[in-house]
Amino acid sequence: SGAVARSKPLFRITLAQIDELLHAFILTFHHAILDGWSLALMLDEVFEKYDADLRNAVCDPPPAPRYRDFIARVRKSAELSDEPFWRSMLAGVPEVKLVRDAPSGLSGEATAALLLTPDQTDSLRAAHRRDLTPSVLLLGAWALALHRARGADVVVFGAALAGRPPELAGVERMVGLFINTLPLAVGIDCDQSATDWLRSIRVLLGEIRQRELTPLSDV
Repeated sequence: SGAVARSKPLFRITLAQIDELLHAFILTFHHAILDGWSLALMLDEVFEKYDADLRNAVCDPPPAPRYRDFIARVRKSAELSDEPFWRSMLAGVPEVKLVRDAPSGLSGEATAALLLTPDQTDSLRAAHRRDLTPSVLLLGAWALALHRARGADVVVFGAALAGRPPELAGVERMVGLFINTLPLAVGIDCDQSATDWLRSIRVLLGEIRQRELTPLSDV
C-alpha cells in the first residue's frame, strides 16, 4: 500500500460518457485517506453543491472540523496503557498469528453470500428487544462458524470499529481515515443461553470500543 500511495494519485475522478444521455461518475481513492463514513459525508456535500448549481442557488456548507484534532486525540490515547486489558482478553488463546497470505489451495476470490428475506431481516432488527444489535448477532454467528471449523473453545477474529471517539467535538463531521480493526476473543460456552452468550459479546465489544484507538501492532 505504501508503494501504491507514493506512485499513484490518492484521489481520482473520471467522468465516462456511455451514450448520448448516460454518463458514469467514477471515484477512485486510496483507503489511507478516506473511510466509508467520510466518503458519505464528502459525496453528500458534492451533490448538495451540484444540486444548488442546477438551481442557481448558493451552497456554502460550514467547513468540516479539522482532522488534525483527531490525530492529537490518537496521540493522547497512545500515552494510556491498556496492556492489562488485552493480556486478560487474550489469556485463553494459545497462539495468535497474523496471516498475511491465503493458505495454499485457496484463491483470494472465494466469496459467500446469504440473501435474507424481509421477515428474516425484521427478525434481526428485533434483537434490540433483548438489548442486542444486528452487528452483535452477526459477530456471534461468525464466532460459532469459526468454533465449528476449528474446534477451539476460544476464537479470535478482527472487529472493525468506526474509530470516532464521541468525546471529540465534531468528530461525526470529520473527513479522513478513522476505522480501526482490533481482535475480539470470544469464548464458546455451551452451558450459556444464546441470549446471555450474545450479551457477553456485546459487553466485550463495548470494552474494546473504549480502546478503539489502540494500534493493532501494539496489541
